[in-house]
Amino acid sequence: MCCCRISARARQSIVCITRGVTSALLAFSFVAILSGCGSGGSASVSTATPTPTASATPTPTPTPTPTPTPTPTPSVTVAVTPTTATVDVGGTQSFLATVSNATDQSVSWSVSEGATGGTITTAGAYTAPAAAGTYHVVATSVADSSATATATVTVQSGSGVVIVN
Repeated sequence: MCCCRISARARQSIVCITRGVTSALLAFSFVAILSGCGSGGSASVSTATPTPTASATPTPTPTPTPTPTPTPTPSVTVAVTPTTATVDVGGTQSFLATVSNATDQSVSWSVSEGATGGTITTAGAYTAPAAAGTYHVVATSVADSSATATATVTVQSGSGVVIVN
């Protein structure tokens, strides 16, 4: 007859999962001391007091749900028509402004050169100054003052036609 050959001090681990403890394992180790494993083939096992050792298995961190990226709001834009005009000294020109991406479609009108460059009404009617030159009419969005558009106006001397009565 033959008996198992286990070293005199073999180590055996028992692993159990306890209820109510999340992701924690308790491992009990004991040393089996074998005796009588000789020619008689009998063995007896005595155990030392089990020593519990806790080893925590970390709970995986849940992957966060990505926050949706907000859709960017389109920028407010302004367009002026016509973009260029040629006007006689003292003549007039009508301009139209179109505002996009804003609920308030209104604009404020101005002349970059101030009063020396002519005048413009809130309706976009431009009156050229008495001096010839190049001037700039600007439409600015009321909803977003950083949104502007500019038209270039060339003011020229009169046509040279003189009417005498």
